[in-house]
Amino acid sequence: MNVLKKAAACLVALLTVGSAQIYAQDYVVILSPYQSKERLHQQTVQVLKFATQLNPLDRVHLMDGYHLNHLATFTVPENPKMTSPAMRLAKNVAVGKALSQFVPKAREPDSGDGSVPRVAPRVIGALRIGQALQAVSERYGVGAGSTGSGVNGSQPLEVLILGSIQHDVPNEPFSMFGGFIPSDGHLAHSRQDTPYGVRGQERLLSHQRLHWVYPDQVDDRHGFFLKRWWSLFAEAQNGQLISFDTDLTSTLLRMASPESKPSHSFKRQDTDKIEMIQLLPRQAGAVQPLHERPISTQAITATESQRATSVVVGITWDCNACDLDLYAVAMPTASPVYFGRTETPEASFWKDYRTSPDLTHGQESISFNVPLDLRVLTLAVNFYSGQIDSKDSNGVQGEIRLALGERTYALPFTLTANTGNQAKDVGAVLSGKKNGSAHTVLIDPLDIVPVLDGQALLSGRPS
Repeated sequence: MNVLKKAAACLVALLTVGSAQIYAQDYVVILSPYQSKERLHQQTVQVLKFATQLNPLDRVHLMDGYHLNHLATFTVPENPKMTSPAMRLAKNVAVGKALSQFVPKAREPDSGDGSVPRVAPRVIGALRIGQALQAVSERYGVGAGSTGSGVNGSQPLEVLILGSIQHDVPNEPFSMFGGFIPSDGHLAHSRQDTPYGVRGQERLLSHQRLHWVYPDQVDDRHGFFLKRWWSLFAEAQNGQLISFDTDLTSTLLRMASPESKPSHSFKRQDTDKIEMIQLLPRQAGAVQPLHERPISTQAITATESQRATSVVVGITWDCNACDLDLYAVAMPTASPVYFGRTETPEASFWKDYRTSPDLTHGQESISFNVPLDLRVLTLAVNFYSGQIDSKDSNGVQGEIRLALGERTYALPFTLTANTGNQAKDVGAVLSGKKNGSAHTVLIDPLDIVPVLDGQALLSGRPS
């Protein structure tokens, strides 16, 4: 329905309903202060133009989605004769004043080199999206006001998010900066555990339709997984992500069309594991994924094994319904590296999505930034969650690969358990109190990499 038709319908309602409550629609616009002043100004101009074309008593609430402040509310005048944008703007002088104070405070995100602690996010259009949506629900959602869609629930609350689809807040864990996507397990936790948690607020976004316009320059693959994540995030709170776009003009048209519906086939994985999965770049000249490299059989010397450099370790497995995890301890004094501790002075953990978007458990790897003595490097694989086909008596079959620079070595492994154990015995295995189990297998790096004069090397293994 175009603007003229909507205005005509409203006029008919005024003539026939008399003193009854007039229909009103609520909109919320979430803005980010972390962008150029020019871009923020352009956004506010488009939003105000949209507001002046709405029906009498429709409202547009504007808020700062990073500092979580209410900025102003634009209310379309009740008088049906006040149809021109100028007249409607004149009745909302306070909105213009609030925006004239907000826009000049806009600032670019942090682009520092990391030499000093960050005080600003690193992404253009940064938002505290979980907290912002909670504020929207509390201030403007069902039961939050005295008129409009927030009270009687006759119309959904239309929420326009103008900001980054990558969550990045200084001193807050689980940043998406650098191509990271939260695992579905975050959704099983509360906001106290993770900024993406929704436990306890499964109805927070009821009767809300979200429209997201973002400035991020992401490729199709990255955009796909970000849309998947935020769609599941909204639906886990009983909301709908209707729009996910870079174009504000088309999104505003879609927001004014209540017949638009979300369209996707995303399915939430049944897991409670909190981890961040990294999307590594797929581009010409990029490093070939570990599981795609040719296998070497060339033996290394004992000296090379005691000072191995450019080491990367990764695992793959054959059970799509199973989640396996890789653990590594670089040396006896080091902390384990795994999905729950992704950075140590010695190593970095990353988990990349596989080719198929349905297989979201990913490809796990650990890269080491210090020389290693393979004799004391500890590697373990755990069957965390899932279940294998009961007809399969061979357990989960997998392969571990270890790369030394350009050479890559491989070794098969088997976990005989039928179901995961949530890593309950991993601590005991890594500490040496347990030699392994049906759920967790220890893998000797010297079984993966052939070593010249290996027996002499083994006999001299440090304790």
